[in-house]
Amino acid sequence: MLPSLTSALANRPASAEANGGETQPAARHLPPYVRALWNVAPHFARLAPPAAQGESESIAADAARRQRPVLITHSAVVPTPMLYLPVHWQQPLLLRAAVAHACAHLAYGDVPQPRGKLKPIQLALVGTLEDARIEARAIAELPGLRALWLPWHQADAQSGNTFEALLQRVQRSLLDPLYSDPHPWVRKACTLYHAALPTPEGMRQAASLLGNDVGQMRMPFNAWLYVVEPAYRDDNTHLWGADPQAPPATAPLSAPSNPQEGQPQGDTNNSAPQPIEQQTESAAGRPTAVYGEWDRLISRMRPKWCQMYEEDAPNGTPQARQALSLALARHAALLARLKRVLQTGLPLYQAHVVAGRAAEGERFHLNALVHAATDQRLRRQPDPHIYLHPLRAPQPMHVLVLLDASVSTLRPAALPSSTESGGTLLEVLRESALLTAAALEHAGHWCAVQAFASNTRQLVRVQRIKGFADQADSACTLARLAGVQGEWSTRLGAALRHACFQLRGHPRPHVLLLTDGQPHDVDVHDSRYLPADLQHAVQEARRGGIAVSCLNVLGNDKASLDEHRAMQRAFGVHACRAVRALGDLPHQLLACLAR
Repeated sequence: MLPSLTSALANRPASAEANGGETQPAARHLPPYVRALWNVAPHFARLAPPAAQGESESIAADAARRQRPVLITHSAVVPTPMLYLPVHWQQPLLLRAAVAHACAHLAYGDVPQPRGKLKPIQLALVGTLEDARIEARAIAELPGLRALWLPWHQADAQSGNTFEALLQRVQRSLLDPLYSDPHPWVRKACTLYHAALPTPEGMRQAASLLGNDVGQMRMPFNAWLYVVEPAYRDDNTHLWGADPQAPPATAPLSAPSNPQEGQPQGDTNNSAPQPIEQQTESAAGRPTAVYGEWDRLISRMRPKWCQMYEEDAPNGTPQARQALSLALARHAALLARLKRVLQTGLPLYQAHVVAGRAAEGERFHLNALVHAATDQRLRRQPDPHIYLHPLRAPQPMHVLVLLDASVSTLRPAALPSSTESGGTLLEVLRESALLTAAALEHAGHWCAVQAFASNTRQLVRVQRIKGFADQADSACTLARLAGVQGEWSTRLGAALRHACFQLRGHPRPHVLLLTDGQPHDVDVHDSRYLPADLQHAVQEARRGGIAVSCLNVLGNDKASLDEHRAMQRAFGVHACRAVRALGDLPHQLLACLAR
């Protein structure tokens, strides 16, 4: 529970006021200040500083700088409106401006509205226009508030033409009657604002029109990094209510004007990589996870560098599913050999587990001690079985197969066997993942399969194909595996860190990578950067108790051999095995997993 700022100020001794600096006197006058303005009495509290464990001082300072006041107007738990202020704020004018703005929302705002079909970029626009509407009504009643808020608006034509800068220029244009911005989109935003009805619905319609213009201008926008400016304005979360019917944030802002014939609008199965300015729109939703990345030039980890987006793999076409089923039948002999090799060479590890209580032993059973103490206090005969009763039980491996689904896997597979030639490397990787999962299940181990591809560090996609509880030959697994398409690039370090995070807490964890070459991405121009990060990610995984190995499907060219040597430097010679044909899979897979 956050400490109450209102009660703390009311109970402060006089000596504390003398040594409290500027923050405490300014904060002490906030409740009577807003009551004198609009006769509202919100409950003030401290906004806890961001956690900075394991982070540098610069990162912690940046996180504190990005904090904004949080206003809660409707809550089933606390009926009184709450205003959380950053605890590190020390400027009295900033505190007064923030409190006046937030309480203007209490005085002139409406109930939270559903998000509906608004996209993140339109939500930011609605918040900006709604803030301007609320401040205009407050200034109409109390004109002196303009002098309180206006000094925080410093954006002008020199601030740049990014979306965030244009948004700040719109805010100043709507608040400062003496400022005229030369940008046409800023002028259009002011025109739409003044022409719209002064209601939340009117602001919403104007924001939708402006959002469509931003989409046509291809302005990059990342909702994960967006911060409301100026700093005195709250984060506007109170404007929106819970809306279970809201569309996913990965849907495009607007449909293409001339979609191709036969292709549905918003089709996510297009194999061509999107431009960066378009993919930021689709990646505006909150990432599943954010990981650091090793920079070899500075010999440091870049914190919160790669954004991971996890989703279920789409179902493939019936023809692709049938092809996988036929491949499974065609390789029946190979699968039988693979099962026999793994069952013989990869036995289940016998681990000690606790199976109840015993009258004798070396370690106490904690619950039994509690029950015995309770029985003694109730004057009952305690149970003498107060020791742990250990048993040896088989402990299977938990193997997560990472399938490389980058665009390089779409090249023809140069495998010597006639039954395997004519297809792509992606088809070989699919069949290898399917055979591996089926053999591991038959040997009594757990196996999950995921595919990954990347389109710069801001969009590393992981597609779930098979979970630990799914069967390898089930219709759902075959459909998802058939739906994996080769596109984008190969950021192996980020995918490996995400796989290791998912395996934390599982007994005998192992990450098995199925790929065709070394890491690569379009935003990295140093050929040694991503291999160095991969090597660092492998070392991190092994320090955390997670085994990591790689099966590299090779071609017949010299470049493929050079890439394999680079992968061996990252994983180790014995942990990175070459597969030149599916017949090599049993021996090489056992060599990887038995380490």
